[in-house]
Amino acid sequence: MFYGWINVIVLFLCYGLFVAPINYGFGSLVPSITTGMGLTLSQAMLGFTLFILAMGLCNPITSASLNRFGAKRTFMLGAALMFVAALLMGYVVKGAVPYYAVFLLYGVAGSLCGPLPLTVVIASWFNKFRGTAMGIALTGGGFAAMLFAPLMAKLAGSGNYSYPFTVLACIIALQCLVVAVFLKNKPSEMGLLPDGAKAGEEVQAGKAAAKKSRVYKNPFAWEASSVFRSPIFYIIVFSLFVTFYSMSSITATAVVYAMGKLHVTKVVAAGAVGMFGLFSIGSRFLGGFLCDLMEPRYVSSIGFVCLSLSMVALLSATSIATVYAAIGLFGLAYGLCYLSAPNMVANYYGLKSFATTNGIVMTVGMGFGSFGPYLTGLIGEKTGSFANAWYIILAMSIIALIGLLFFATPPKNPETATEA
Repeated sequence: MFYGWINVIVLFLCYGLFVAPINYGFGSLVPSITTGMGLTLSQAMLGFTLFILAMGLCNPITSASLNRFGAKRTFMLGAALMFVAALLMGYVVKGAVPYYAVFLLYGVAGSLCGPLPLTVVIASWFNKFRGTAMGIALTGGGFAAMLFAPLMAKLAGSGNYSYPFTVLACIIALQCLVVAVFLKNKPSEMGLLPDGAKAGEEVQAGKAAAKKSRVYKNPFAWEASSVFRSPIFYIIVFSLFVTFYSMSSITATAVVYAMGKLHVTKVVAAGAVGMFGLFSIGSRFLGGFLCDLMEPRYVSSIGFVCLSLSMVALLSATSIATVYAAIGLFGLAYGLCYLSAPNMVANYYGLKSFATTNGIVMTVGMGFGSFGPYLTGLIGEKTGSFANAWYIILAMSIIALIGLLFFATPPKNPETATEA
C-alpha cells in the first residue's frame, strides 16, 4: 500500500486527538469553568476566543517551522506545548488571568499541530487524490466532536474542570508517540513520488490527469507575492473566516444556548455538538471527495447554502430536536466549506508557496473568526438571546456564497509563474 495512506491515518488521529477535543469539547466545559472559576459567560468565552486567535496568528510561525524543520518536528513541538497546557489547566490554573494565558498557549500549540501542517503533508503526498485524502484526515475532527462533547460533559462535574484536562494530557502523550514513529514529511524521504507514481511517470501522469479532470489544477507555481495580489485569494480568505467564525461560535455556545432556552440538562445539550460531529464526519469526507470531482468553489457554495439554512432553523427552534437538526445541518455545511478552502489555494496557485499562502488564509480566517465565541457570548449575555448572533452568521454566509459563485473563478497566471 502507498505509504501516503498511512500518513492519512496518522493525520486523522492527530486532528482528532490534538486540537479537536478542546475545539469541540469546550462548550461542554463552560458551565464547570464559569462555576469553578467564578467567571461570567463572556469571560469564559474570551478564553476560547484567545485559543482560536492564537491558532490563527501563529500560523506564519507554523509555516516557517514547516519550511525549515518539516511537519513531524512541528507536530511534536505543538503536541509538547499542548501537553503542558492541559496539565496547567488541570492542576495549576485558578482565576481569569492564568486561564487566559493557558488558552493562549493552547492556541500556539494548536497551530503547530493543527490543520496547517496537516494540509501541507497531504499536499506533498497527493495530487490526484488530494481532496479525498484531506477529507479523510479531517474527518478525525468530526469523530472527536461526536466523542468529546458528551465525554467532557460527563467528566466535568459541577465546577470540576481539572479531570477532563488531565485525561486530555494522557491522550496527547500517547498520540505524540504515534507521530514520532509513523509520520513522514514527504514521499521523497522514502524514495517515493506523490500518489505512488513511478520514476519517470510523474510529469506525464500529472499532465494526463489534468487534461481529463473537470477540476482546474494550475500547472504553474505562483510566488507568494503574486498570490497576495490576487483578488480571488481574499474571497477564499473571507469564506474560511465565515467558516471558522460560525463553527467556533456555535460549538462554544450551543450547550449554554440549549440549556438556557430549552431547559435541558448539560449532557442532553452537549448532544447538539455531538450531532455537529456526526454530520461533519460524512461531510468532511464528502467534501474532499467532491473537490476531486468538481470545482471546490461549488462545493463550498453548497456548504454555505446549508449553513444559511441551519441558521434559519436555529432561529426558529422550539425543541431540542430542532436544535439537533439545525446543528447537524451546520455540521454538514462546515465539512464542505472547510475542505474547499485549502483545495482552492492548492488548485489555483500551485504548491510552491502553499505552506505560506495557506498559512495566511488560516491566519486571517482563524484570527478574525476567533472573535466569534466572545461576540456571540457577549450578545447572549447582554440581550438574553442568541438570535442577533445567528443573524450575523446568516448574513456573512450569504455574502460568502455570492462571492464564491460569481467571482472566485480560476485566476490568470502572472508572468512570474513557473511551470511546476
